[in-house]
Amino acid sequence: MPLLDAIRFATLAVLVANTLCVAGLIVLKAVNRSRRLRKEAAKSSHMRLISRHVSFDHCTDPIPDDAASDPAFLEALVDVRNALAGSELVRLEQIMDRHGVVDRQVAHLQA
Repeated sequence: MPLLDAIRFATLAVLVANTLCVAGLIVLKAVNRSRRLRKEAAKSSHMRLISRHVSFDHCTDPIPDDAASDPAFLEALVDVRNALAGSELVRLEQIMDRHGVVDRQVAHLQA
């Protein structure tokens, strides 16, 4: 009988451990999904902002001061840059210079 009790206890311990692992996995997936959705929303917002600045010379929509250090802003900048050519590309480069995107990224990489 003691062997049977030990087997039952081991089985119960494995079942509890598996349940905890599955619950942890579900929580991690929910957190990751939430973070991804927030990042995609921020990137979309930045893409609209950058597009307005490129499309209109005197756009009054403010670009945040910390935009050059925001990963979502940088991804949006790359995506918009890949879709542009000619004078629009020059305007985008002026926007990047005005907000110090390249300088901040160089400083970030050197740190």
